[in-house]
Amino acid sequence: MEKEKALLILFMFMITAVALIFWGWMKSILQEKGYKAHFIGGLSHFNDYPNFLSVIMDEQDKKLKKKYKRIFWANLIAVCLFILTAYLLVKQ
Repeated sequence: MEKEKALLILFMFMITAVALIFWGWMKSILQEKGYKAHFIGGLSHFNDYPNFLSVIMDEQDKKLKKKYKRIFWANLIAVCLFILTAYLLVKQ
Protein backbone atom coordinates (compact mmCIF):
# COMPACT_ATOMS: atom_id res chain seq x y z
CA MET A 1 0.00 0.00 0.00
CA GLU A 2 2.77 2.47 0.88
CA LYS A 3 4.67 1.59 -2.29
CA GLU A 4 1.58 2.34 -4.40
CA LYS A 5 1.12 5.65 -2.60
CA ALA A 6 4.77 6.58 -3.18
CA LEU A 7 4.46 5.77 -6.89
CA LEU A 8 1.31 7.87 -7.17
CA ILE A 9 3.05 10.80 -5.48
CA LEU A 10 6.05 10.44 -7.82
CA PHE A 11 3.71 10.31 -10.82
CA MET A 12 1.89 13.38 -9.49
CA PHE A 13 5.16 15.34 -9.30
CA MET A 14 6.05 14.33 -12.85
CA ILE A 15 2.63 15.32 -14.16
CA THR A 16 2.87 18.63 -12.31
CA ALA A 17 6.20 19.37 -13.97
CA VAL A 18 4.81 18.53 -17.42
CA ALA A 19 1.67 20.61 -16.84
CA LEU A 20 3.71 23.61 -15.66
CA ILE A 21 5.98 23.42 -18.69
CA PHE A 22 3.06 23.39 -21.12
CA TRP A 23 1.21 26.01 -19.07
CA GLY A 24 4.21 28.35 -19.26
CA TRP A 25 4.53 27.70 -22.97
CA MET A 26 0.84 28.53 -23.42
CA LYS A 27 1.25 31.74 -21.41
CA SER A 28 4.24 32.90 -23.45
CA ILE A 29 2.38 32.24 -26.73
CA LEU A 30 -0.61 34.19 -25.42
CA GLN A 31 1.66 37.13 -24.55
CA GLU A 32 3.26 36.99 -28.01
CA LYS A 33 -0.19 37.16 -29.57
CA GLY A 34 -1.16 40.21 -27.52
CA TYR A 35 -3.29 38.61 -24.81
CA LYS A 36 -2.87 39.48 -21.16
CA ALA A 37 -1.31 36.42 -19.59
CA HIS A 38 0.07 36.85 -16.09
CA PHE A 39 2.31 34.12 -14.77
CA ILE A 40 1.42 35.12 -11.22
CA GLY A 41 -2.02 36.39 -10.42
CA GLY A 42 -5.42 35.05 -9.49
CA LEU A 43 -8.39 35.05 -11.79
CA SER A 44 -6.63 35.78 -15.07
CA HIS A 45 -5.74 32.09 -15.35
CA PHE A 46 -9.38 31.21 -16.09
CA ASN A 47 -9.19 33.14 -19.38
CA ASP A 48 -6.09 31.35 -20.62
CA TYR A 49 -7.79 28.29 -22.09
CA PRO A 50 -10.49 30.18 -24.02
CA ASN A 51 -7.90 32.73 -25.17
CA PHE A 52 -5.56 29.97 -26.30
CA LEU A 53 -8.40 28.33 -28.22
CA SER A 54 -8.94 31.69 -29.94
CA VAL A 55 -5.25 31.77 -30.85
CA ILE A 56 -5.57 28.26 -32.31
CA MET A 57 -8.67 29.20 -34.33
CA ASP A 58 -7.10 32.42 -35.64
CA GLU A 59 -3.75 30.86 -36.61
CA GLN A 60 -3.29 30.60 -40.39
CA ASP A 61 -0.02 28.65 -40.43
CA LYS A 62 -0.95 24.95 -40.37
CA LYS A 63 2.27 23.89 -38.64
CA LEU A 64 1.81 26.44 -35.86
CA LYS A 65 -1.84 25.55 -35.52
CA LYS A 66 -0.93 21.88 -35.10
CA LYS A 67 1.77 22.79 -32.56
CA TYR A 68 -0.66 24.94 -30.57
CA LYS A 69 -3.24 22.16 -30.54
CA ARG A 70 -0.64 19.74 -29.17
CA ILE A 71 0.31 22.19 -26.44
CA PHE A 72 -3.34 22.75 -25.53
CA TRP A 73 -4.26 19.06 -25.38
CA ALA A 74 -1.05 18.03 -23.60
CA ASN A 75 -1.73 20.65 -20.93
CA LEU A 76 -5.36 19.64 -20.57
CA ILE A 77 -4.50 15.93 -20.33
CA ALA A 78 -1.78 16.65 -17.76
CA VAL A 79 -4.26 18.59 -15.61
CA CYS A 80 -6.81 15.77 -15.85
CA LEU A 81 -4.16 13.19 -14.91
CA PHE A 82 -3.15 15.36 -11.96
CA ILE A 83 -6.75 15.49 -10.72
CA LEU A 84 -7.18 11.74 -11.21
CA THR A 85 -3.96 11.01 -9.33
CA ALA A 86 -5.00 13.32 -6.48
CA TYR A 87 -8.33 11.50 -6.29
CA LEU A 88 -6.59 8.11 -6.16
CA LEU A 89 -4.31 9.34 -3.38
CA VAL A 90 -7.22 10.62 -1.31
CA LYS A 91 -9.23 7.48 -1.98
CA GLN A 92 -6.51 5.28 -0.42
